[in-house]
Amino acid sequence: MPQLSLKTVSVVLLGVFNVRSFTPTALLKSDVLTLSDAVSADAITILSTKVSSFEIEGLKVDAQSERIQVDASAPPYIRAADILNKTLRENSDFPSKITAIGVNVNAYYMLDNYEMRDRLGRKLAPIDAWGKWGEQLKKAQALPPDDPGHSGMMSIVMRLPMPDDRISGHIDVRVEPSSRLKSPEVFIAINDHYGISPDAGKASSSDPLALLEVLETRFDSSVQRAEEIMSSLLEQAK
Repeated sequence: MPQLSLKTVSVVLLGVFNVRSFTPTALLKSDVLTLSDAVSADAITILSTKVSSFEIEGLKVDAQSERIQVDASAPPYIRAADILNKTLRENSDFPSKITAIGVNVNAYYMLDNYEMRDRLGRKLAPIDAWGKWGEQLKKAQALPPDDPGHSGMMSIVMRLPMPDDRISGHIDVRVEPSSRLKSPEVFIAINDHYGISPDAGKASSSDPLALLEVLETRFDSSVQRAEEIMSSLLEQAK
């Protein structure tokens, strides 16, 4: 039975941002962080208006002038969305603009054994599809899992472009053997990407924070969809 080893939910924004709004002190003043969070912030890096990066328990913030990423490694994962939403909505001194947003779910799952991991790889990338070379792959896969000659799927990515719930964007799903440990662990990454339409980017009257609506109304459903995709994939290992 696959067991979840580690899960991170990240929100990534692309556009133009005020990095100073994302320091621990600024987030404390705007009531985004508590005093205990701000005091306990670790690995702080602040480079004028270019970079602000820090970590608190279960949360990592990396803000740059054209890219912001907030990672939540513990529930409630929606905290990553709330920090961005509140900070950008209330920061009127420096108008930000969002051109793209991604809700990303990355997870490591420990499988019962290497046979399950190979089974998943064969389902997603059938050896028979590789012709004569596939015969060599099949022989190499018969070697012990810890043998450097053992073959198998190394990475596969599937993309669904332009899902029905957006006018621009895609959903990418990537599956790989875990690089963290020498074990039958697998890594699954799901990128739920939203962009603005070309027309919206040209219109002077368009809302520069329009994509925050994704965080306000679709964050939970995006994470749930990612979890359902992961469950379906792991079924293939049984």
